[in-house]
Amino acid sequence: MKDQELYKELVEASTTWVLRYFVCVWRLTQEEAEDLTHETFLEAWNSLPGFQARSSLRVWMTQISRRIAWRYTTKRRKVPVTYEEAIPEELTSGEDLEELLALRSEERLLQYAISLLSTGERELIHLHYTQELTEQEIGQVLNVNHHTIHTRLRKARERLRTLFFRHRTK
Repeated sequence: MKDQELYKELVEASTTWVLRYFVCVWRLTQEEAEDLTHETFLEAWNSLPGFQARSSLRVWMTQISRRIAWRYTTKRRKVPVTYEEAIPEELTSGEDLEELLALRSEERLLQYAISLLSTGERELIHLHYTQELTEQEIGQVLNVNHHTIHTRLRKARERLRTLFFRHRTK
């Protein structure tokens, strides 16, 4: 009973950011992201008895999501999806797609620059700025020392800044 309550709480608290993780980092379609989200929660349910709280539930769920995304993307070559197509409608806080596409050009340029980053760089940016994980927590997700995460995150920000300004001046 306790596991069921914990699982229900986990699903309610995590569904939106797990979906967003698949869409923004892995560039999956809404349908693919929903399928992988369901798979993530199924794997979480099956693994829940073994959860030992060495990290937060959010870090644990991100690790599961990451493994599932890696398995999925190595099994199939995904069709390129534009950033605007990849953002699920329910993640736009009630804005319709036309309003989303009408964002200021700099916001769209930033989205475009993010889409040009490698999967690893996008993942770091997403985990830190969207999911608001600390460098320590990201290190737990990626199984890497937090000092390495600090360096990689700095380099990803520098590359993002370069891409943004390179395309801004065009």
